[in-house]
Amino acid sequence: MRETVSRGRFPDAPESARGGSVRGKTVTFSGVLGDDSPLSLRVDVRGRGAPRLHVVARPTKLVRALVPPGAPSWADAVRRRAIPADVLLRRLIETRMQLVRSDQYQAFLSNPDAQGTNRTVYVYESAAAPRQQASPAPRPGSDGGGLVLALAIAGSVVGAAAVLVLWAHS
Repeated sequence: MRETVSRGRFPDAPESARGGSVRGKTVTFSGVLGDDSPLSLRVDVRGRGAPRLHVVARPTKLVRALVPPGAPSWADAVRRRAIPADVLLRRLIETRMQLVRSDQYQAFLSNPDAQGTNRTVYVYESAAAPRQQASPAPRPGSDGGGLVLALAIAGSVVGAAAVLVLWAHS
C-alpha cells in the first residue's frame, strides 16, 4: 500500500545491485508494497561498507486489488467464469481491510480545513547507533547497603512499638 522511492549511499561504489540501480556510490530503488503486490521489497547490493539509507514512503490508493480478473467489469468476470462465493467474499474482505489500512496511513494528521486535502509522506533515514556509556564502577562502601538495612530494622522496631502501644490502650 506504499510506494517507496529510496536510496542507499555507500562509502565505496557498489559492484552491483539486484532490485536497484547503481549510480556512483548511490543505489536507488522503488516499488509498490501491497495492492496485489508483495508486502516486502528486497534489494541485494554487492559492495563494502555500511550504507546511509534514505527511504520515502507514500501511502497510495488501492487500485489493482479492485480490478476484476480478466474482464473490464465484475459482471463480465462472473459471466465468463463462475467465481465461487467464498472466493469473492474473501477478496472483498481482504480488499476492504487493505483500503481501511491505506486510509489510516493516508492522513496522519487531520486537516483543519474540512474542504481541504491531506497528503502524508513518511521519510526514514538511517542513523548511527547511540554510543553506550559505561557506568562508573561503584566504590567499596559507597553503595549505602548497610545504612539502608539499619534504617529498615530501626523502622520496623519503631513500627512494632507503636502497634504495641495502640493495642495496650484499646
